[in-house]
Amino acid sequence: MSLLAGAEAEAPKKWRVEWEAVADRQTAGSLGSGSGLFDHVAVASGFFSTPHIPAIPGLGNFMDKSQVLHSSNYHDFLHAPRRAKQRMKVVVVGGCLSSVEVVSDLLLNRDYVDEVEAVHLFPRPFWVLPRYLRAPNPSINGPPSFLPLDLVLYDGCRRRNPQTPVTDASAVTQEEKNMEANEFMRNKAGNGDQSSLSPHLRVGPEEMRLPPYVSISDSYANFVRSGDVKLERGYLKSIKQDPETGIWNCLEVSSVCSSTDASDKASQNEMSRTLIEGVDAIIFATGYKPTSFPNFLSQQILEGLAYQPNDNFLPVLLYDQILHPSLISYSPNVCSTDEAAYVHAGFIGMYKGPYFGVLESQARYLAGLFQGTIKPPPKPELEEGISGFRAMRDGRNSGRFELRGQWSWGDYLGIMGELEGRVLEAKGAGQAQRGIDKAVNAAKETSWGGNFAPVVPAFYAPDAECESQEGIATLLETAEQAMGGGRFTAKAVFRSLQGSWKLTRTLNSRLTNMPSGVFVGIAKFLPRRSTFQIKLPEAGEAELSCTLKRLTLANGFEGSGEKRDSQERSGDITEYVYSEHGTFTLSTPPFFSLPAVRKYIYRYHPGTDSISVWFVKPQLGSIPSTTPPAPEEEIVGEVDYLFHEIEFSSQGGAHGERIAKGKEHLCVRDLYKTKYKFKFGEEENDLNEGAELSRFSIVYDVQGPSKDYSSEGIFQRV
Repeated sequence: MSLLAGAEAEAPKKWRVEWEAVADRQTAGSLGSGSGLFDHVAVASGFFSTPHIPAIPGLGNFMDKSQVLHSSNYHDFLHAPRRAKQRMKVVVVGGCLSSVEVVSDLLLNRDYVDEVEAVHLFPRPFWVLPRYLRAPNPSINGPPSFLPLDLVLYDGCRRRNPQTPVTDASAVTQEEKNMEANEFMRNKAGNGDQSSLSPHLRVGPEEMRLPPYVSISDSYANFVRSGDVKLERGYLKSIKQDPETGIWNCLEVSSVCSSTDASDKASQNEMSRTLIEGVDAIIFATGYKPTSFPNFLSQQILEGLAYQPNDNFLPVLLYDQILHPSLISYSPNVCSTDEAAYVHAGFIGMYKGPYFGVLESQARYLAGLFQGTIKPPPKPELEEGISGFRAMRDGRNSGRFELRGQWSWGDYLGIMGELEGRVLEAKGAGQAQRGIDKAVNAAKETSWGGNFAPVVPAFYAPDAECESQEGIATLLETAEQAMGGGRFTAKAVFRSLQGSWKLTRTLNSRLTNMPSGVFVGIAKFLPRRSTFQIKLPEAGEAELSCTLKRLTLANGFEGSGEKRDSQERSGDITEYVYSEHGTFTLSTPPFFSLPAVRKYIYRYHPGTDSISVWFVKPQLGSIPSTTPPAPEEEIVGEVDYLFHEIEFSSQGGAHGERIAKGKEHLCVRDLYKTKYKFKFGEEENDLNEGAELSRFSIVYDVQGPSKDYSSEGIFQRV
């Protein structure tokens, strides 16, 4: 593709585009070729073209090259045939979204890769957010509500009414913006500074001044808390030989100081080097590089765009990630808005960050530029904008942490709003209602009164688009179900149960032949791949293992069935083995103590957003012991029959609490009634809006001819 001069000096240049048609990437040969002249070109070939594996010294010598892979090939690695059961040490390299997803999925599916020892290597701490966050509550004493995290993060009311308003917005420093953003993430995550998870994930005062990094996972935080994954903080420097065996299976890691003072050269030096030994596989979750457009743009154009092929963050420098002066024809008077300026080409989607709404906004803006209904910014303005991205790229390459943001263009709502404003002003509708205003006004008509306004791209689309209106209606309906009816609460509770809890249970018997007492011990919710299945009504007796574990029967619960080799790839946890072990001490004569154990199966049913609790078949010959069970014993448990389904009430308890009850269960002639109370947020901070459980309680009231007692178990996070 090349840019040609017009036949006349005044005529705009045209593009000569040549192409070759193919059916798909797997089809050999060409289906034909062609060429043509075009006035404009929109480069929308995408950023995520080629998996990026950094050039690490010694990587080519790793003992098994088939075990060095990019995260995009992770599922092939997970399900690859293996000769024999053996322990594998897998290092996941990367400090962003994909690395957390891979680690979590690897641990959930660890039986696919034998006995896996997972190590996560990353350069700096990041916030771990679950997929469902607490929505802003209209009442400080009301129960918590949960919504998908993007609806909570992109809040129009928070955008319109910032937490720290100032008279002059320019008076707010970047460090202050970083601290506010980090405080917001800390509040939503609910794990404090994350030192309770691991010292390597702690976001301390120094990191609070840096741009926030965020990952998304329902299970990673609790896998870390439980010690299922080893964390290493630093950079992979090289692959080394084992000093004893000579095998190339050791990873040399360097740790660097995170000083924000660029003048302090000593603080930028490497602080220490460590060796990760005995590594069997390396998974690089290190992003992608856009390699499509360099294949069809000329070298002259690439040089004008300051293209750097090895940069997977800002490979080209563009104004608003769309325009470049070299692709615009200006008149000599470049210091003013030039009506004769002519945009030859622009980019769509050439950046890393929140994506789809911005793509549509970029496309709408670029179409207006091509049509001539929108004027491009003056050349000095473009150059100034590009210089900011150049400083960001240079700062990242120099190792200055204060310039190493997670995204090159992360202000999702701000970007959509800016592009929307330019389109409206070009149409002479500069005073028209903006997308964020539409979201805020729509929220005012809801049951929660408009203190919270989730924003989605549909609010920025032209009003005439029916699909956008349907999308907005669906959004508001979903938010109403969550804010008023408790939708997504079961999911939020279930995923936060994972891990170990200190349990104290007090049992008060109303029968003389049944003792009262206190149980003290540890309770664990141990995730495993789901063992329940679904039946296809149209398939007769045929059964189907639920591939993604996202399906469930709507009119009842599944039987236990036999465990199948389901290919669970979503990383979703839908089943726990609940295992408790401790000591029960009688509070009535003869006041002795004895070991006690108990198991249940907890299941989450995505189709109905509900939790069920099942009894476990007793193991013959099993005798309670004072010795804690081995991990491989704790995870064992075959479903017997249903105990109860947990029903969440729309009414809550105190701030941050959700109330639920179990459906009544008749055990022969003894009736079980169950009540639950779940407390979210940090114990010491009642105003915290964290999505993690800090404690919960289960109360049983059992009445019948054989049993007559009440018990209350208090669970506190270990």
